[in-house]
Amino acid sequence: MQLFRLALIAVAARAVSGRAENIRKRLIRRVQSSEARVESQAERSSEMFFQWRFVQEMSMSLPEAPSSFPSTANTTAVVTLEELAAPTASPIACASNEGMFGEVEGDSTTVSFAYELEVSSEDVDIETEVLPELEQAIIDSILPEAFPDECGADGSKQQLAIAGVSQDPMDSILEEYQCSSTVDPDNTCVVVLGELTLYSDDIDTVAAEKQLIQQSIKGSMDSGNFDDAQEDIARVSYIESLDETSVSKGASDSLLLVGLLVAGSVVIAILVFIAYKSRGKTASV
Repeated sequence: MQLFRLALIAVAARAVSGRAENIRKRLIRRVQSSEARVESQAERSSEMFFQWRFVQEMSMSLPEAPSSFPSTANTTAVVTLEELAAPTASPIACASNEGMFGEVEGDSTTVSFAYELEVSSEDVDIETEVLPELEQAIIDSILPEAFPDECGADGSKQQLAIAGVSQDPMDSILEEYQCSSTVDPDNTCVVVLGELTLYSDDIDTVAAEKQLIQQSIKGSMDSGNFDDAQEDIARVSYIESLDETSVSKGASDSLLLVGLLVAGSVVIAILVFIAYKSRGKTASV
């Protein structure tokens, strides 16, 4: 009996000893893991500390930006950064609404001009696809000239007596004329009669200012400002005079007809003369 108890005690002691050894190993692993985490955090903290010190040293070494520039010996003015950053004056963007701007009612006068319009596509309908967009671009281009107070870059231009402007009447192709030249021989080119309407309460004064509007349109066309008004446009050129710049199809056709008639008359006269000579020889025989 005594031996049995001693055996039980020995078994229990071994079990307790094994469990204690397992606990001791787990504790050692936890301590080692904790020490590794502490070392890693210490390394990261040290690295962050040196980075912070580096940034501080760099910021202290940079010179401080001045808030203003000192005056020179030739001037007493001081230019501040705020003045340098102030925006400069720029043109005010004005655009017509479906080719109209301002008050389009009351007394009016028509401004007429002519131009050559060259397009790069044979399939495009010039009257319905190109001219409407080009006309609106022309109207928009004259707004700074006609309404400098509302659409000009500054107030240096004198305000005209124009109350409103409209693209009507619509521009029309002059079939009896042909272009003087083309950029590309494969392009289609037409001569167009351009017209727009000016409205004012003092229509007599506006009539005298029509030339200013025409010169403004001419300047924009000469500068190529309308060459991208529509994607198919290749060139828009102002015509000073239809008689001098473009050749009339009607006139050339008339000259051709006259030439054909003259040539025909000469041929007929020769044939009659030959027939007469032949008859004379027959009669004498």
